[in-house]
Amino acid sequence: NKIDSQIKEFEEKTKEDRKVIVLAELTEQATNYGLEVSEIELKSSWLNSSNFTAKNKLTKKIEKEILAECIEIKQRKDTREQNKKLVESYAKANKLEPHSWVMLIDEGLTAANIFPKIDAAAKEVLEQEQRELEKAEAEIKQALPNKTAVEVHKELHAEESEDEPTYSFTLNITGTAKQISIIKKTIEDLGVKYQVEMDE
Repeated sequence: NKIDSQIKEFEEKTKEDRKVIVLAELTEQATNYGLEVSEIELKSSWLNSSNFTAKNKLTKKIEKEILAECIEIKQRKDTREQNKKLVESYAKANKLEPHSWVMLIDEGLTAANIFPKIDAAAKEVLEQEQRELEKAEAEIKQALPNKTAVEVHKELHAEESEDEPTYSFTLNITGTAKQISIIKKTIEDLGVKYQVEMDE
């Protein structure tokens, strides 16, 4: 029992020593790739005795595994950051607040997944704005009486017309009966006095 206990203590100490060696390798590689050690998961298999030399150093195989793990994490991180920038730019281009869309990247979505969602949201916003504009125009039309351009002109210049001097001139008009009828009505609507002299 005493021997068994001593063997277990030795194995635990050896395992802790191996863990320190692996962490040192992880720290070095993480620094090389601009990563935090906490971003790299320490695999329990890396602590196996078969991954250490007789001098208690990491084998080349495990060094390569740790290196590959760091490269993969770095690539995933870079891709995520690139996706965030793309989504932020795309959201801003569609006049949407980008923060909530960028957060979707951290939930596992890619820019390609998010772009169609942004398109749909932008379309909905545009349609909503169009509906609000049409509603506002309808309310304005309902509030204001329907007036012709001539009536508006008469109202705007009613006071001015009373004080302004009047002029007379002869105007010879040639046109169809319909055209002359429209001109006649417009002149009457404006309150202009006129005299008709028909050619024989």
